[in-house]
Amino acid sequence: ELLSHDKELGKDLMGTFALSKILKLPPESIPGDKFRQVETFVENMFFKNCFSVRNETVPLPYHQNERQLFTGNFIEMDFSKLWPMLLTRPFQNLGPDSIDCICCVPKTLSDSNVLPSSTVKARILSEGFYFESILPGYAKQFHNTRPLRENREKLRKEFFLNYLPVGPFARNHLEEIPLCDALVQSSKGKMEIEYAGKLNWFCKKKESFLSKELALLNKGIVRHSNKLLEMEKNAMQYHGLMASGRLSQDPEFVFKSELKNALHEIYVAIPLHITSPKSRFFSKNLANAINAVQVSTINRFGQLVAERNGRIMCNGIEKAFIRAENPMSLAKEFSKREKIPLLVSRAK
Repeated sequence: ELLSHDKELGKDLMGTFALSKILKLPPESIPGDKFRQVETFVENMFFKNCFSVRNETVPLPYHQNERQLFTGNFIEMDFSKLWPMLLTRPFQNLGPDSIDCICCVPKTLSDSNVLPSSTVKARILSEGFYFESILPGYAKQFHNTRPLRENREKLRKEFFLNYLPVGPFARNHLEEIPLCDALVQSSKGKMEIEYAGKLNWFCKKKESFLSKELALLNKGIVRHSNKLLEMEKNAMQYHGLMASGRLSQDPEFVFKSELKNALHEIYVAIPLHITSPKSRFFSKNLANAINAVQVSTINRFGQLVAERNGRIMCNGIEKAFIRAENPMSLAKEFSKREKIPLLVSRAK
């Protein structure tokens, strides 16, 4: 009855009912902000899997860049749906119960379950060397804790850099740096990886409960999407041009739409949420691993863009702005190269 008189109010009410179902709370107890809604969902997820909260207070060093506004002839690409997928077992199997397990300790740096958040000892090959870290938080941490801060500030101002350079280093100096940075710089001939420092890895035998829950979420989103498509098809068949109006007043259709949208919002929010020190479910090792996987993936996408004479500018870890001849063909090629579904898509 409400949908027939006030569609927006009815839709909001259905959205509240959808969140009530997802968060297992009465409608009047639904948190008003998205962060607490996701926190409640994650709490239920941890409780369901009998996993205790680790209240770590150590600040997260590998945090992301602040969002920026880019203008000009750029196409906006959306990575947000990719990150939950990369946390699941077919890819990285990242979760609080699968990081640094005792059963799958890697023997070499080239083992398939070694995470880019690992560190290595690298030998610098040139005098007075600086480099741009793909982990902004590591660069900031290095700058704040190491000598020659004035040199880095001077270099940043002199060349109008939008990042803090890491360095300077003398030739043949051995430095412990993140594996993802070492791989980038060694490919440029700027340093050589000598040996492993602190390794991080994921379990290859047992699937993390986080991976299982994300897979269930994704299946739910697909199931509801298919049901909605079926309802739209039936409405078109029976009501023709009036189908849209009929569906907007159909409680079942509106509820399923709000349910699917709420599930999707939570799905894409989980990776960012569990890497936030504000969350009670924050784990330093897991957050570092997730962030390193994200920035390493974006860096590889950026390398592909550069290979095709394009340009990429990142806005956090969810959005990237691409200037290239055919950005969507780059996304398809990246999907094939990385052996992942085509989830890097043009943002609406």
